[in-house]
Amino acid sequence: MKSRKFKVGFFTILLFVASCASNPYKNVTVVFGPVMDDRITLVSAFKDLSKGKLYKAKVEVLKNYLSGLLMIKEVKGSKRVIFTSETGLKFFDFEFAPDTFIVHYVLEQLDNKHVLNTLREDIGTVVFHGVENAAIVQVKIKGEDALVHRTKDKEDWMYYYYQDERLNKIERASDKKKKVIITFENYEEDIPQLINIVHKDFKMNIELTYIKR
Repeated sequence: MKSRKFKVGFFTILLFVASCASNPYKNVTVVFGPVMDDRITLVSAFKDLSKGKLYKAKVEVLKNYLSGLLMIKEVKGSKRVIFTSETGLKFFDFEFAPDTFIVHYVLEQLDNKHVLNTLREDIGTVVFHGVENAAIVQVKIKGEDALVHRTKDKEDWMYYYYQDERLNKIERASDKKKKVIITFENYEEDIPQLINIVHKDFKMNIELTYIKR
């Protein structure tokens, strides 16, 4: 009996240690904040969307693969995001207006509540939808050299990582684990040439490669 109790206790300790070790946000320290003014500013990956940015897109959704062209453009204060095949078939057309998300069109195969909400969160995060009035804190994460800002989005935490004053990563997370990682790489003329959106708990990944025009 003592041997069994020892084994149960030993494995309980192992599970506890493993869960602590696997929590990437266990050692997060608030350096400054929260504030809702210009002392801390979330800087987008895009400085100017008035002329639009065109990306070659590869999207994996629940073992379905789509490829084509994704246009991001600012129109009258709203962000319009349109994804089409290279032959012109439209997959979706979203508008991220102030405090509003509008679906102008979505392909029937993508018209699933969970898929649509995930696309809204992913693309909305890339174009900085809904962060205008966010309470922001600057945090320090153990083992991380980047400047990190954090906000709250409903039940999730949003972490924004900056290097050399450029946004290079956004993480959507719970208190204990990463849910979505968005990376912005290879900046040229203040435009990220590669954007990757990787989900940790749902089969959806998006890869965007900038097309110079």
